[in-house]
Amino acid sequence: MSNYRRGCSHHQKWLYADQISNDRPSNLKHADAAKAIHDKYKTRSINHVVNNRLGISYNTQIKVLHNEHHSSHHTPYIYTKLFRDYRIVTSSSSTAYTKSTLSKQEIRHTRCYV
Repeated sequence: MSNYRRGCSHHQKWLYADQISNDRPSNLKHADAAKAIHDKYKTRSINHVVNNRLGISYNTQIKVLHNEHHSSHHTPYIYTKLFRDYRIVTSSSSTAYTKSTLSKQEIRHTRCYV
C-alpha cells in the first residue's frame, strides 16, 4: 500500500502473509511479545506516533498499572499505555498537506462521536 497506509487489523495478516513466521508455537510468540513490552517499560522508551490521515501526533509510553504490585500475578493486566503530547499537525516533514486534506482533517477533528 502506498502513502504510508496500512491494512486494517482484520486484513493486515493477509498483506504480509509471506513474511509471517508460523514455525514457532503460539506460546513462545506470546512470551516474546510480553518480553518486548517489559523491555519497553524498563527502558522507558517513548514512541512518537504521527497519523497523516487524521492530522494528529502523540507520544506513547508503557507504564506499570500498579506500581506497588508489579510483581504480583493477581491482576489480569500488568501494563498500561500512556498517551501524551497530543497535537493537531497542520504540516509534516514527510507529507505536504493540500487544502482539501486539511479541510478533511478539520472535519474529522470536529466530528462528534456518540
